[in-house]
Amino acid sequence: MTKMKKQLFYDLKDYSVLMPPSVLIRSINAPSAAAIGEALLDSYRDEIDYEGETLQQAIEEIQAVRGGCYGPIIQELSGCVLISEQVAAALFVTASPSGCFIPYIFTRKTYRRQGLAKSLLSHCLIQAAASGYPQISLYVTVGHDSAHKLYYSLGFHD
Repeated sequence: MTKMKKQLFYDLKDYSVLMPPSVLIRSINAPSAAAIGEALLDSYRDEIDYEGETLQQAIEEIQAVRGGCYGPIIQELSGCVLISEQVAAALFVTASPSGCFIPYIFTRKTYRRQGLAKSLLSHCLIQAAASGYPQISLYVTVGHDSAHKLYYSLGFHD
C-alpha cells in the first residue's frame, strides 16, 4: 500500500500565539540512539507509518538522523522529554534551504495525549522564531488524523 504524505509549513512570524512548553525539554543528544530508537519503534508500531521495522532498524535510523541524513541537526530546536529516565517523546529538527525541517517527532504510546509533542513543538517554534528562522516544514502521512489535528492546532498550514 502506498502512503501519501502531505507537506505542512509553519511561518515563524506567527509564533507569538504559542504557549511556552509545560515540560522540561532535554538535549536530543542526552539519550543514547538505542533509547531514542526504542521510543521511535514504540510510537510507530501498529500505526499508519509502521512498515515492519525492527528495533535495530529504528536505532540505525536515529544514528543516521544524528549523522545528518536529513541535514545538520539544529540542537537548540530539537529535544526530548524523559519520564523516569525513559524517552517519552522526541523531536529532531534539521537545517533546510527554506529554514528548518522536522524529520521526526514522536511520542511513546503510554505517554500520548499528555501534551508532550505539543510542548516539544511549541519550544521549537518559539526558539526558531527567536533565532530568525523564516519557516519550519514537516511531512505528515495522509490519514494520520491525530498528527494533522496537532499540527493545524499550532498553526501549521498546507
